[in-house]
Amino acid sequence: MNRRQFSQRLAALIATPALPARTAVAATGPAAATGVVVPAGAYGWAEYLMKLHQTCTPAMLKSILNVSDHAARSLHAELVRQGVISRTGAVSRGLKLRQKRREKAVPDSGSNGLDVVIGPATTADIPALVPIWHQGWHDAHSAHVPDELCAQRTPESFRARLEKNLGYTRVARVDGTVAGFHMLRADELFQFYVERDHRGRGVAAKLMADAELRLQEQGVSDAFLHVVPENRRAVAFYNRLGWVGDEIEPALLETLDQPYELACLVLRKNLTPDTN
Repeated sequence: MNRRQFSQRLAALIATPALPARTAVAATGPAAATGVVVPAGAYGWAEYLMKLHQTCTPAMLKSILNVSDHAARSLHAELVRQGVISRTGAVSRGLKLRQKRREKAVPDSGSNGLDVVIGPATTADIPALVPIWHQGWHDAHSAHVPDELCAQRTPESFRARLEKNLGYTRVARVDGTVAGFHMLRADELFQFYVERDHRGRGVAAKLMADAELRLQEQGVSDAFLHVVPENRRAVAFYNRLGWVGDEIEPALLETLDQPYELACLVLRKNLTPDTN
């Protein structure tokens, strides 16, 4: 859709009679934990846009609801979190074409002869996974995020989150030793970490291939992930494997206390098998 077509459709939407609005989110509602209050009418407009266009972007919410850029991004993130807005229609045609060009240019990184076995995580893996996640998170983020968030990223916090999400976690093992893991949540590659000594040895590529296969098996065609924009090494790795994008949005990060909002880069990948 070009700019003129978008403007015409947006004008038609604005001219549409007011949609039935749900009751505004109360202080005890789902948004209370995030601090984002969704105004009455936002639900109806978001659902209408998804039905009409299969997408609802922060820019659309800003224009229709007459709110600021920051408010539009926050509302968008909250509506996505609640499942009102789906991400699967949000990948532009140009983004998909750029992704395909990147994929064709990337050779198979292989695993340098390593015997990498990937399977479901078990409670017995938690003692090995906690230090991998703790060390990996601080390696990647400590220099780029506020100190208050770093202080919350303790081994105990990662253990609690692992126990909560163990059923969505798969582990990579090299010679029987845990070397990394990925965690999926709906259409999101939620967590992805490789043990420090195994970085650069091809384990990450094998782990990513497994994550993408699992997403495909779950019926996900367009997947996404969040990454701190300043984490250039991670961004470059994801780009090489076809995860691309330039959208910055507020992500609500899990903590032991309450969700922590942090501006993150959104990278997306179309996982629909190429039949050509």
